[in-house]
Amino acid sequence: MIPPERRAPAAPTLALISALLAAALFLLEARRPLDLSDEGLLWYGSIATLRWQIPLRDFQAFEPARYYWVAAFMRLLRSDGPVALRISLACCMGLGVWLGLSALRRVFSSTLGLAAAGSLLLLWMWPSYRAFESTLTLATVLVATRLLEQPIPRRAFELGLLTGAAWFVGRNLGAYDLAASVVLLLWTCHINRQERSRLLGAWLGGIGVGILPLLLYCLLVPGFLQAELRVNEQYVRAGATNLAKSLAWPWTTSNAETLRVSIAALLLPLLYLLGAWRGARRGLSAALLLGSSVVAATYYHYLVSRPDLSHLSLAIEPALVSARTFSNGSLLRSRPTMSPSTVSISSAATSPHTVMSA
Repeated sequence: MIPPERRAPAAPTLALISALLAAALFLLEARRPLDLSDEGLLWYGSIATLRWQIPLRDFQAFEPARYYWVAAFMRLLRSDGPVALRISLACCMGLGVWLGLSALRRVFSSTLGLAAAGSLLLLWMWPSYRAFESTLTLATVLVATRLLEQPIPRRAFELGLLTGAAWFVGRNLGAYDLAASVVLLLWTCHINRQERSRLLGAWLGGIGVGILPLLLYCLLVPGFLQAELRVNEQYVRAGATNLAKSLAWPWTTSNAETLRVSIAALLLPLLYLLGAWRGARRGLSAALLLGSSVVAATYYHYLVSRPDLSHLSLAIEPALVSARTFSNGSLLRSRPTMSPSTVSISSAATSPHTVMSA
């Protein structure tokens, strides 16, 4: 069994760090103009959901979860304006940072180091309307790490539960999580052969419970299932699940953003392979490294299908956890040694905000 790491700051401390970081970013971006092309669609869809319209059936949308999240905040705040939208997104980002830090505290012993690492995760939750996707990837990393640390049926159920629930956030996200969880379950059954059947049963049971909200939505909401099938049929007929965009080689472009994205697309698979190889050896911090590498590899399709900065932002989140595990030196030493200042400088140098201003 892959040994669990020494825990650092407690969950309330991580929650406070995450809330402060998310609040700071919210205040810094308070005057940023609304992006009507994508953020505006989320805003419109959330208002429509607040008025009892159905995503996909009544308006162009992703799966319903994100619209109900924003609509809940709008009702709570008694406002359907863009400020309520951004408060809901900031809360989602704070949740994602907390999940990421809950995984990273296995390799960071100091509160300042975790705060700096959290700032990096937060800066890559860009654009903000994709906070749901980033939060889901970090949740998958945490659940995967917990399963690898202790391969028991209860944690296999947790992985299945998240895998099933992911389909209510986005069909592509559900597919990515399913692919990652299959790989993780196979490895878990390999290292805990005595409980293969119980692990498989718990995982399948978790998927059944997790996907239940979507199934009930399909059965109980008139017209939603037909709308979902119609959208999937359109994708099949088009022969793609995204608007196709070819990945440029670094030496064929002079555009700064395209160059950085293409370099990242070439280097990330090396990180996945190295992380999976090193994590499979069951050394120190192996669970975090293997789990984050597997999740990152499955989300790599998201970048390849649309190689631009916003899609890199999602694909890179779990890869950042792998990179931090390597760079922290915890695979070679018993105590984490990476300083907060190092992480902060790295955050500023590699964030999408820096790339956009280049």
